[in-house]
Amino acid sequence: ERKGERKGERKGERKGERKGERKGERKGERKGERKGERKGERKGERKGERKGERKGERKGERKGERKGERKGESERRGEERRGEERRGEEKRR
Repeated sequence: ERKGERKGERKGERKGERKGERKGERKGERKGERKGERKGERKGERKGERKGERKGERKGERKGERKGERKGESERRGEERRGEERRGEEKRR
C-alpha cells in the first residue's frame, strides 16, 4: 500500500470503482441511466414522450389539433361549405 490508499484501491477511488465514478456507474452517468439521458428516458426525449414529440401530442401535430389542420380550421371549413351551399341555392332561384 502507498500513502493515502487502502488495500485493493488506488488513490482517489473506492473499492470496485474507477476514478470519477460511483459503484455500478460509468463516467458521466448516474445509476440506471446511460450517457446523455435521465432516468426513465431515452436519448433525445423527455419523460413520457417519444422522439420528435411533446407531451400530449403525436408526431406532426400540435396540442389540440389533428394532423394537417391548424387549430380552429376544421370549424371554419364547415362554415365555408355552408356558405357556398346557400349561394348556390340563391343563384338557382
